Amino acid sequence: MKSKLAIAAVLAALVTACSPEVYRVNLEVRQPSKSGLNLHGKSIGIVYEEGLTQDDALFSAQAASAFARELESDYFGSKEVIGLYTIPAQDSITVSTMRDLVMDTGEDVIFLINSSVLERNPDGSIPFMMELYAYDSMGEDKLNKFHGQTALKSLDQANADSIAKRMSPRFKSVWKAESFSFYWFDDIYADKWFDAIDKIEQGEFVKAISVWEQFVKSSNKQKAACASYNIALGFYLLGDMQLATRWLDAAEGIENVTLAQGLRKRIASHLEK
Repeated sequence: MKSKLAIAAVLAALVTACSPEVYRVNLEVRQPSKSGLNLHGKSIGIVYEEGLTQDDALFSAQAASAFARELESDYFGSKEVIGLYTIPAQDSITVSTMRDLVMDTGEDVIFLINSSVLERNPDGSIPFMMELYAYDSMGEDKLNKFHGQTALKSLDQANADSIAKRMSPRFKSVWKAESFSFYWFDDIYADKWFDAIDKIEQGEFVKAISVWEQFVKSSNKQKAACASYNIALGFYLLGDMQLATRWLDAAEGIENVTLAQGLRKRIASHLEK
């Protein structure tokens, strides 16, 4: 009986004493758009001016709607969540104008479309000019301005869609491959640790976090700290820097985590963008 108890004690000690291993995962990570604006995780509103003529107003409304659909396909899984608003034609657009629109709409990011439909050319084509202003209330306090012109055959929805497709790419996400390191333990729960990492590789970050939450209250401080770090990294990948920081603080409050400093730098870099 004593020998069996001794063996059990040794096995328990081995399980308790096992050190964390590091598993690297390569993921495509969303970066700010080519315009420099980081729209991920922010609410967006698109405002269009009424225009000097009925044609201006109608086409601006169509272009604004088509532009919203383009951004929704990239940032919101095609859910129609971007607000559309209209204002009277403005003499000039300033940072103050955009700040007021943020306050009026409650949106984090405001795009303002100012378009002009000119007199037809001799060949029947319609000259069209557009100015697009953008303001991110959660980013740098400045007015971003983009403009372009073209000639249209007609002022219909198809051409409004075409305009939106031309101007939207510079505001859509840019993706970059990055390497991320997660902790796991080769213990009796190794399958669960790897199951969470597998979910990370499949982009199921929330499900991965729910697996690691099982280890946060472990009596083994090293496992609890590593699980908390993994959760922090999971929230970083979800774009929630507040929860990522909170869980990273929790991890370091339990025990020193070697990878924590690298993640903290990543969070700080993200917040600066």
